[in-house]
Parts: sequence; C-alpha cells; structure tokens
Amino acid sequence: MSWNACRWATAPSSVTASASARALPVAPASSAAPAGAGRAALLGPLAAPLLGAALAATESDGAASSPEVPQPATASPTAVSAVTTRMVVEFIRLCNMTPITYAWADDCGVNTHFPDETARRLAAAGVAVETSELRRAEYAYDASNYRVEPLAVAFPRTVDDVVSAVRACRDLSIPVIGRGGGTSMAGNAIGTGLVLDCSRHLTAIHAVDEAAGVADVDPGVVLAELTRTVEARTGGRMTFAPDPSSRTRATIGGAIGNDACGNHSVRHGRMSDHVLELDLVTADGLRITAAERGLRATDPRDVAAAARGRTQRAAAGPGGGEPGTVPDGLSTIPRQVSGYHLDHLLPENRFDVARSLVGSEGTCAIVVRARVRLVPKPSSALLVCLGYRDVVDAARDIGAVLEFSPAAVEGVDEQIVATMRARRGVDSVAALPAGGAWLYVDIDGEDPGTVEARAHELLDRLRAHGRLVDGRVVPDPGERASLWRVREDGAGLSSRLASGGESWPGWEDSAVAPERLADYLAEFRDLLAEHDLDGVMYGHFGAGCMHIRITYDLRSDEGRAVFRRFTAAAAELVVRHGARCRASTATGARGRSSCR
Repeated sequence: MSWNACRWATAPSSVTASASARALPVAPASSAAPAGAGRAALLGPLAAPLLGAALAATESDGAASSPEVPQPATASPTAVSAVTTRMVVEFIRLCNMTPITYAWADDCGVNTHFPDETARRLAAAGVAVETSELRRAEYAYDASNYRVEPLAVAFPRTVDDVVSAVRACRDLSIPVIGRGGGTSMAGNAIGTGLVLDCSRHLTAIHAVDEAAGVADVDPGVVLAELTRTVEARTGGRMTFAPDPSSRTRATIGGAIGNDACGNHSVRHGRMSDHVLELDLVTADGLRITAAERGLRATDPRDVAAAARGRTQRAAAGPGGGEPGTVPDGLSTIPRQVSGYHLDHLLPENRFDVARSLVGSEGTCAIVVRARVRLVPKPSSALLVCLGYRDVVDAARDIGAVLEFSPAAVEGVDEQIVATMRARRGVDSVAALPAGGAWLYVDIDGEDPGTVEARAHELLDRLRAHGRLVDGRVVPDPGERASLWRVREDGAGLSSRLASGGESWPGWEDSAVAPERLADYLAEFRDLLAEHDLDGVMYGHFGAGCMHIRITYDLRSDEGRAVFRRFTAAAAELVVRHGARCRASTATGARGRSSCR
C-alpha cells in the first residue's frame, strides 16, 4: 500500500491550539510508504495537514482524525498564543489550504490502479499527461529508499497548465506531487497521484536586478544555472547563495520545497533566508502571490484572487496583530527546518507568508515563480583544509573555527575519501592533508592579505588545541575545486562503499546545536556499534547538521527490524542533545528533515 492524500476537505469551522499535537499516521517500516508522502511532496489538496503544534487535533469533513503518537518525554510541545493560532487559521482558510485527512490509498476511493483511465479523464479536462510504464517507473523514486509509482506525470509548459492540472485533480480527487530535481532523501518527491515536473519547460530566469539584489525565476531553474547567470550578468559582483551538493540538478522549486541549505549555509543560512515572494497556485486554482505581510493577487485583474488577498490582509490587521508565542522547539538551532515554519507567521516576524511556505514541500501550494534575494560575492577567498583523527575530534574544534566567521564549514570522513580513491583514482584525494576525517573551511573577504592572515591564524589556533593532525591553506582555485569535489561527489558515490558494501539513507540531516555536535557524534558512533552498523559521516559541521548514510540490511526481515530499533534509539539520542524530532521519525518511518 502507499500513502495518499485522499480527501479534498472543506475548511473546519474552528481550529484550536492544543498542548498535545496530533501526528500523521506512521507507515510500517516494511511498507513502501515514503516519509515524504505525508508532509512532504504530497500536495494532495494543496493543503497543510498539520501546521506544527498550532493546528493540533484537527478533524475535517467528518473524517476520523489521525491517531495520537507519543512524543519523546523531553520534547513537550507548548500551546501557541490565541493571536498566533488565529493568524494561522486565517492563513489556511483564506488561501484555501484546508486541513485534510491522510489514509491508505486503497481506502480513499482514489483509483490508484488504472493510470490509463486517469489519463483519459485528465485529458478530457485539458491536461496532457504521460502514463507509460517507463515514465511512471522513472518517477517512482527520488534519492530516498522509497519507491512509489505515480498515476501519471505531467510536464507543464505554462502556469496556465499548472492551474488546469490542479483544478482537474481537485475535481477528480487526485493528489498532486510537485517535483523539483528529484534529489530528496525521504520520498519528498514521490507519491501516488499526478507528478508535476516543472524542470522541463518552466525554466526561465526572467530578471536579475543587481541594484535591488533580486532575481525573478521559474520553479524549474536549476540552482547552479541561476548562480552562473547571476554572476555573469553582474560581473561576478553578486551571486545566489544556497548551494547544496545537488545544485547541478536541484531546482529552485525543489529547494523552496525542502528549505535547502548548502555548503555555505554558515554564512548565508537556508533557502528561507533568500525568498522574498512566491507566486502560487492554490487548491482551488487561484493564482496568489505570497510575500511579507500576507497575500495579494498575482494578476491584479483577477477579481477572486484580489478579494482573497484583501480579506487576508484585513484578518491579519495592519500591524499583524499582537506579538505571539513561538511553539516550544521552533527556531532553536541553526538547522531546524523540520515541520512548518510557523515562526514566520508571528506578528513580530511581519507575518511573512512567503517564508512560512518554504520547507512545506508542496503540501500547501504549487510554486510557479519566485523572487529570490541575491548576495554580494566576496572578491577573495581561501580554503583551509584540516585533517583530524576522526569526526569527533573534528567536531570538537568547531567552536574555534566559527570564531573566524567562515563562509563554510563542511566535513567528510575516511569512508567517503576511500570511496573517492577507489572510484575516481588516487589523484582525486591527493591534495587532502593527513588524517581520518577532514574539515573544509572557507575564509573570504574583500582584502586578499587579510583573508590569508586569518586563514593562517586559524591554522595556528587549531594546532595549539592539539587535535589537528595536519592542515593546509589552499590558494589555488583549481585545487580548491578538486577538494570540494571530494565533499560533493563522494557523498553520492558512497552508496556503494570501497569495501563493496552498501550504505543507505534513512538517518539524513539529523542536527543539533554546533557546540553539542562532538558529544552527539561520539554517542552516535557507540549506537551504531551496538546495532552492528557502520555510518558514512559527512555534512555541515558548522551548522551542527550531519548526513549519515548507514550500512543497513534492508533486504531481510531481521535487517529491517534492526533499522527500526536503531532509528528509534537514534531519535531518542538526538532529542537528548537538544533537537526536536517528528513523531514519525521516532518510529523509524522518516529520514531527511526529521530531527532538527
């Protein structure tokens, strides 16, 4: 069976805050259900099933509410203020982003077995789709462990095509999955309904305004292409900052969907820090623009959309209402991107609807265009490459590294380096200093002399601490690019280890505060050993965020049982170190974007 958003729900008459949030049902580990098919990627009715603790205990259209899943004892949610709850409810109601109930697809009344019939009905509604076995197989997977075959795939050429598809799917009760580059690690880009892939045709960069520091782009634009274009059009003076390792295939729409970060997130933060406005298609097919202070009609001549925007602004009030209370656990660590970003809807945060939608993974609306912030590109930069005995020693020095205000602090372990050596040759890692784990630290600025002095000062400081095995400053751009490829390519290649074994997603993006990273990794290694597992460790050390691919045996019943036991224990561990954990992760059904 597979997860499906099975009901186009009507808005409830009231939604109340609760001190105990309800969670979506959790799929058994042996099921093919992706974690992303709940919160992530399943647009369903373009509706937010739960907006964190603020919309707890919601029922819709008479459907049974989801079973309550116990939270870890240390993660006690608190109620939000009445004014904050009112704003969230108004936001959902006025955007027609109404809560829905998730259930097993086979119980929903949605036909998941006859794609040809689905194609015929969508074609009759003016929506061109592809339903061949090959096409549906291609879109049945992303970078996660999950495989869920969609009913059909569409490649919209215009925003009007997106509107037509959404309206037709609403009428036919077919979920919609907005897909970017397909690089998601937790099933975020797959589902049982209609996949909308904007990366083929909606790929225009409409404007790059250097003076305003803004780019206006379609959702299918690939991140690396946007960066190249911005730098070319501004003479290298400006750039687009988010740079995940998948940036050569990840799209703007996908990066907005999962609040992508990247190697330089220590300096530039997450995608939500760079979104100014989003043009959306809502559940009822309206074209709405989300921005700071609320909503407006994308086309001022659109009477229905304009009326909704006016109503929303009136509900929020000219000043956004009284200061609110952020639910316990929101925005407490740099990499907290799990769940919905309710804090952006607080009055003191200017009721920024655009930023609140970043990270909602297509469950609230389809993004059809975006205005994003550009940042100045420093004229001088150096890479400081640091070798350590292991990842724990490397993490112990993060506090000292951050004192130098680096642009990036990334790390890899010896298994990634061994894999690169085996797959790409000895020369691919020859420039690394001695060690068994490595940190990549970017130091940048406008004055080359100052940048070089800071880089050498950092090396001297770390040598004095006694944990550094070896380190070097890398001034040559070509050599820097070669070293960064170890970090960026090695992660993907390590799914097949140099030893011949396999490593799997399933515990991606666990994050703690940077100052707690070393202790977390030390205990995490012990937990791996306790379950007879090994982990390939790499990630954003400067933000306390680790990508850990693990040598699970997912091909046997016993191996999957180990997977569940380990993931439950790992969830308890990361919560003890100050992270917040979605309930579904604690039962082993979720990987990426789960513990932050």
